[in-house]
Amino acid sequence: MKAVARRKSKSRTLSNLRISPRPRNLYVAAHPRSSNADLFFAFLLQSLFVPRYLSMVRLITHNLLTCAVKGCVGSGRNFPLQFKNVQLEIREAEFNPAFLRNFFNKLDWPALISSLRELGDTSLPDTRPELSADENEAQEEFLKLLHRALLELSVKEGEMVCQNCGHVYPIRDGIPNMLLAAHEV
Repeated sequence: MKAVARRKSKSRTLSNLRISPRPRNLYVAAHPRSSNADLFFAFLLQSLFVPRYLSMVRLITHNLLTCAVKGCVGSGRNFPLQFKNVQLEIREAEFNPAFLRNFFNKLDWPALISSLRELGDTSLPDTRPELSADENEAQEEFLKLLHRALLELSVKEGEMVCQNCGHVYPIRDGIPNMLLAAHEV
């Protein structure tokens, strides 16, 4: 009887993992009540099958990341994470002005500018420019600069540090480690 119960438990544990079938959107998700072995298996699958170009720290994703340490969540000072000791890489990406226009209002402009300044980039203005419905050459040039900053500039190695609690999130091979220890959650 015990062996049968154990088999059922293992199959239930493995059924907690979900793998998406689309190669471009490949992810592995584990149920919140999964065991550590399941979480490790999910991490292993994701690290083996997610293409490297999808897992780079770019400013478009950095502009959305916050510190999730227990004391920081409600403080209001857990954003933006500051870059330290970074190694940058430029990776070409397809220019899509319609996407940039739609995403422009979702950006936290002061956080983007401070992050760019930390990385030594002064290509974008300090104040948020207005995008009009008319497409002109000046706006096209601005969108190309924004595209370069958000989508082509990536951090290969370094750290992101919370300005409130000082927690360090290391970046290795372009992948940020956002996992927290049990006492930090």
